[in-house]
Amino acid sequence: NFDEYIERRGTESYKWDGYHPEFPEVPETQELLPLWVADMDFLSPEGVANAFSEYIKHGIFGYATLSDKLYQAIIHWERQRHAVELTKENIVFTSGVLTSLAAAVQTFTKPGDSILIHDPVYPPFSSIIETNQRHIVRSSLLEKNNHFVMDFSDMEKKIEENNVKAMILCNPHNPGGRVWNKEELKQLSELCLKHRVFLFSD
Repeated sequence: NFDEYIERRGTESYKWDGYHPEFPEVPETQELLPLWVADMDFLSPEGVANAFSEYIKHGIFGYATLSDKLYQAIIHWERQRHAVELTKENIVFTSGVLTSLAAAVQTFTKPGDSILIHDPVYPPFSSIIETNQRHIVRSSLLEKNNHFVMDFSDMEKKIEENNVKAMILCNPHNPGGRVWNKEELKQLSELCLKHRVFLFSD
């Protein structure tokens, strides 16, 4: 419900209550509109809230298993939404996006390898590459009609010149907000296949 306002100040929200330590130059008395972190201000779906409520009613919060229902839900979602057939063995759980990217970088590249990212893009991508002793290659996005587009000729040139082994894609793009369209993703996939570049997608 885009019209429902929910007050989050005073709830220990990192987005609403934690921005002053992040931006000490702003007086604490000054109100800011926190558009700086990916945290949506909408209620969770009713089904999700109900499931949490039932879990809380049980009253014991011990260690949990990864149930077969969870795997099947993911497999069903990918089949229905993306026409992708997965098996349970294809699915690995991690603690977050950056942990997953670090694992992918460590698994599919070696120290010193080049990894391509767009510029601008979500800043932790570069730290993931650097802390794993890989080389960052940046391809600047172009601004056309007030939104970003990929520069495929620049990307291919830099892939060839730097012997790029992997690329990290942000979709929807952060900070530009673009959802890359089917043709852009197809062209990007073909470019990566042509040069045998692993494509890690966030």
